Amino acid sequence: MQIIHHADIGATPVEDQSQRLLTAVQAQLSAASAALEIVRKRQQILQIAIDRAEMLAPITVQPEEGRSGKGRRKGGGGPTEDKQCGWDPRLIWDDEAVQSWVEGQDEGEMCGLAKRRCDKHQGWQKNSAFSLETEERSLVSDSSEEWVDADVFRANNMMS
Repeated sequence: MQIIHHADIGATPVEDQSQRLLTAVQAQLSAASAALEIVRKRQQILQIAIDRAEMLAPITVQPEEGRSGKGRRKGGGGPTEDKQCGWDPRLIWDDEAVQSWVEGQDEGEMCGLAKRRCDKHQGWQKNSAFSLETEERSLVSDSSEEWVDADVFRANNMMS
């Protein structure tokens, strides 16, 4: 059996609009997937940084002059041990650097200050994890909404 098309029938305006919408949704979904991949790589880098920080040896910290804790005399007390901060500069890489990163590559330097004395990186583990989880949730929900919008558009056009 052979099918012969006698006339070139152009697409209707509704089909053109549907195709444009579908193309736009596919592009947005592709961009969201790429962004989600970067977020997941950042989460992997964060977990590696946290694991490395936990393995760092504690350091001896001398008490600071003028600092007095609860129940301590000014200038009193001896040296104490504290964990190292362990902040990893890979946590602030741009997207291109994260995309090209391969696990095990570029271990790099870490912040070696005492954890309780490093004001610059205070709470970096929890803050970074929270930020990445929020970004991941946002990307996932945005992608879901795009699919729902496209489905609603298709359903409306099928009815007309």
